[in-house]
Amino acid sequence: MSWRRMALPVRSITGVLLAAWLIVGPSAFPLGQARAQGNVPGGRIAFVQDGNVRVWTPAGVDSLTSINDASDPTWSPAGDQVLYVQAGASFSNLVIHNIADGRAFRVTDNQPYISAGSSDYVATSSWAFDPCWSPAGAIAFVSDKGTTDHLMQLWLMDSIRDEPYFAPYDGGDAGGIEQVVLNARGDLAAYTVLAAGGELGGITYVAVRDLITGATTPVAEGPLGAYDPAISPDDGHVVVSIRTLAGVSDLWSVNLESGEENQLTTGQQATAAVFSPDGEWVAWMSPNDRSFDIQAARINPDRSALTSKPVRLVEADGIDATSGLSWID
Repeated sequence: MSWRRMALPVRSITGVLLAAWLIVGPSAFPLGQARAQGNVPGGRIAFVQDGNVRVWTPAGVDSLTSINDASDPTWSPAGDQVLYVQAGASFSNLVIHNIADGRAFRVTDNQPYISAGSSDYVATSSWAFDPCWSPAGAIAFVSDKGTTDHLMQLWLMDSIRDEPYFAPYDGGDAGGIEQVVLNARGDLAAYTVLAAGGELGGITYVAVRDLITGATTPVAEGPLGAYDPAISPDDGHVVVSIRTLAGVSDLWSVNLESGEENQLTTGQQATAAVFSPDGEWVAWMSPNDRSFDIQAARINPDRSALTSKPVRLVEADGIDATSGLSWID
């Protein structure tokens, strides 16, 4: 577990995995496109349990990796690969997993090739987290590579074959960032900003950034912070988790044009929201009496309210809620 996840209680609620997975082995379910069944959504949702990438479909849950140090999965546009983070000693890299043959390939190279544990090793190592692969092919992630203050900054790749580079930036964020997501075109990013200072010693808020001009705009805040953004497929709204003074996090929808906010859940301790590819459903994580769930509900076209009761998709121990959810057909 990285220093980021140890230091930030905002994302400490963790959980999920279908009970059925506990009694079946890896590759028990097909990973092709999955259709909706009754009041259950279709598609495939990637998440992390016990350091491995799992995939939910209406048929059950399958295991993709067995490395025990994976996090932050995101689907490729075609759904034939998953990009995730693999942690090492004082560093982490982005890794691609091919669905067809199970082979993995490293995308970044953040491990120093000097004596491990030395001061030079620590000083020259770097972290990469929170990749997001847009349907258009662009990839965003956060990293402290190339920084002097070791704050996480936004990096981009125009495609999986291209070299990473610093994203355009107007300097408007109040601190380091995490939990980055892209819109479908790959020209708008939303993320959580970690702003230090104040009576609470620090707070989080959600901002969006135009990846052409670098212009940043705060879009959501809350009494004890806002975090975990998800951009709607039509780019009109962002769903975020907002934490109240009572310490309860719920989902809110924010209209990116008007700024209008609508509360979607109540008392759910909801985090890690994600839209279905067709924009008709929202999924999220919530704790239960012993562990955590992945839940989902239909959302209306103007994103102002959920229109169905939440349905529980996954429940189990050992889920990493900080790794979030990624949903594809």
